[in-house]
Amino acid sequence: MADKKISGGTQEALNELGKSFARDVKEVPTKSTFVKDGKITPDEFIAAGDRLVMKNPVWAWQGGDPAKKLWFLPDNKQFLQVKSIPCRVRASTLAAEAKEEMIGGDNDDDWVAPETTNLSSEPAKEEPKPSGDEDDDEDIFNFDEDDPNAAPTTNAFRRYDATICFDIYYLSPRLFLYGYDEDGTTPLTTEQILQDLSEEHAAKTVTTLPHPHLGIPWTALHPCKHSITMKSMIDRESEAGRTLKVEQYMFYFLKFVQTICPTLEIEKTIMSE
Repeated sequence: MADKKISGGTQEALNELGKSFARDVKEVPTKSTFVKDGKITPDEFIAAGDRLVMKNPVWAWQGGDPAKKLWFLPDNKQFLQVKSIPCRVRASTLAAEAKEEMIGGDNDDDWVAPETTNLSSEPAKEEPKPSGDEDDDEDIFNFDEDDPNAAPTTNAFRRYDATICFDIYYLSPRLFLYGYDEDGTTPLTTEQILQDLSEEHAAKTVTTLPHPHLGIPWTALHPCKHSITMKSMIDRESEAGRTLKVEQYMFYFLKFVQTICPTLEIEKTIMSE
């Protein structure tokens, strides 16, 4: 993937990355403000990540490049990673089909939104098994590329690796994506990755930058609205008589991410919390 900024200047993006993953920061917050503003401390990031890994072992902690580690996180818990998330159809294709249906229908009752692949909050019927080797590209989701119900060749099968890093500037998780073509080895270009993101978010919140712990370019979702979104989820749960605990953060975060990447089967990597 080319190392470039989707919107705005590359230098500005790199400057922000330096703030978000500063290794020379002297102090980090330790007092929780999660319920108040949706932000989390490094310790809360670890607690939420531990629960995600415990409940869903397809996710795993990684250490990354020792030279790029953040001192306020454990050496072996610098970021979370899952590999080979299936993506069977382009988000841009679904959007185009929806627009065509809306234009072509005789009335609103004739429009039916195109279906995506198991994007509900229900857990997968078969719990995927971890590979046990971070370099193992074995398909942990047990998909069948010869499935007669698979997407046509115009929507070639893709895979994505995803990582969740801690952003010290915004005090929130930040998702990074790295995609592969249907052969499982050829990296996707930035333009190809944008096809798998919602049009609204692709135009505003997507950046391709060096991964803070791995160095090579990954596509990142901008975290500036993450805490605001999480705060709204906290309030909504409270109004329903439920408490959203900080340990549950990653589950809600990934459900939110699913709306940005509607055709990546992200929710299959988590059980309902």
